[in-house]
Amino acid sequence: MKRLLQFEKGETIIREGDVGESAYMIQDGRVEVSRSTGDRKVVLASLGKGEIFGEMSLIDDSPRGATITATTDTSVVELPGEEFLEHLQNEPEFATRVLRTIFERLRDANIRVQQLEQNQPAVAAEKVDAEEADSGEAPPADRQVTVTLEGLTPRAKSALPSNPYRVESFPLLIGRASGNALVNNDLGIADTVPWQVSRHHVKLVVENGRVAAVDRGSRLGSSVDGQALGGRSGRPGPVVFEEPEGLLVLGVAKSPYRYKVSITEA
Repeated sequence: MKRLLQFEKGETIIREGDVGESAYMIQDGRVEVSRSTGDRKVVLASLGKGEIFGEMSLIDDSPRGATITATTDTSVVELPGEEFLEHLQNEPEFATRVLRTIFERLRDANIRVQQLEQNQPAVAAEKVDAEEADSGEAPPADRQVTVTLEGLTPRAKSALPSNPYRVESFPLLIGRASGNALVNNDLGIADTVPWQVSRHHVKLVVENGRVAAVDRGSRLGSSVDGQALGGRSGRPGPVVFEEPEGLLVLGVAKSPYRYKVSITEA
């Protein structure tokens, strides 16, 4: 029988290598997905409200493939194995949600492979902390920021729910609006032929108050303050917004989907 569980920030929910008997759905808060490689911890993903984890152990009857740690005070719904599989078989909406979760993780894994191949950090803060450590400065304190997107062209404005649009949670998954049930976006951009925005285009992430963009496998890519991201450049990111106001362009340089990104202390 499913039950609601509470975890404090920093508490381990499941551990890599353990036997898995339940899946979990995040009710509130955020968790970090990580794996051990020798004596290193590699962060694979960050999950938030409504996302599911722990399901692969139930599907393929294998030990836990990753450690899940609460990065904020977090509540999750525990779904015992039999109940999870029953939902999966009998509830199409639930099965679609699980598939969206798995596909997004595959995209994250592909991005992480590209980052490792290009010797890039997985998150914005890793790059910033390394640069500040080299300069002798202390790394930034963990702080909260408010981020808004403002369309700079008529098409960019009409694609937002409001202009400016305030980002309520991170990561913010951005892509082309679609009727495909497996498309997984927090912000769907209504685009027309010739497409500038891919179905799964880019995501905005925040780490230690630093805001950055990471490609999600876009066809034409994006630019962050003039720096190429994704597409033909092959650069997965993260690309950090260095100033309180930056420019995010989805698609080619002359794309109409141009957004001012404003970052302020929360």
